[in-house]
Amino acid sequence: MIEIPYKFVLDLINVATLVILMVIKINYTQQFKNFTQLFWNDDFIHLDIKEQKKMLLFKGILLILTSVHFAFFVSSLLFTLKLNWLEAYWTNVYLYASVFFLFILVKSIIIHFLGYVFQLENHSKYLVKFKFNKSIYWFFIFFIGQLLIHYSPFEIIHVALLIAVLGGLYLLVSAIRFQLRFQNEIIRHWYYFILYLCTLEIAPYILLYKVVSDSLN
Repeated sequence: MIEIPYKFVLDLINVATLVILMVIKINYTQQFKNFTQLFWNDDFIHLDIKEQKKMLLFKGILLILTSVHFAFFVSSLLFTLKLNWLEAYWTNVYLYASVFFLFILVKSIIIHFLGYVFQLENHSKYLVKFKFNKSIYWFFIFFIGQLLIHYSPFEIIHVALLIAVLGGLYLLVSAIRFQLRFQNEIIRHWYYFILYLCTLEIAPYILLYKVVSDSLN
């Protein structure tokens, strides 16, 4: 098991996360229920469109939690496998949480901008909510992953494989639902769709891979 400096801080954050989830469930009962079903059901996205102002705080909290637990999961995984490129564990956590948080926000802004430029505001509005909410749903996957890394007796490689399978399944289901929801728009505006894929779905991950690869080498 990875040795984390000031591990009590990690323990406190995990306890605080559970408390926050409990408070959210009490105050946003129906919204939270729909959100937990986002893996296979898109009702939460439609609810978000109807109750935009009411959902801002809910989504903001989930974005922060997702960023934090993404950072814990990735940092702990890299430190355990000795692939970290920064020596300080908490510096890694801060960096990865900031990158994830900014990436989701910037991506949403760019989608809005492209929708405005190409006069597809209605489609881009739905797409922003679709992608944003699908992104913060990763909270559950990352939270489970980092809990298993820090508190379970399972080998790190087994945890990584489990999260990879779970994440891959989630991406597959999301891609299928995306195709079904936007199939008419994709056919009608195929060139915009290709532009979207290249700029927001492919290029960022290529750049991220290159940065990580260069840093490890």
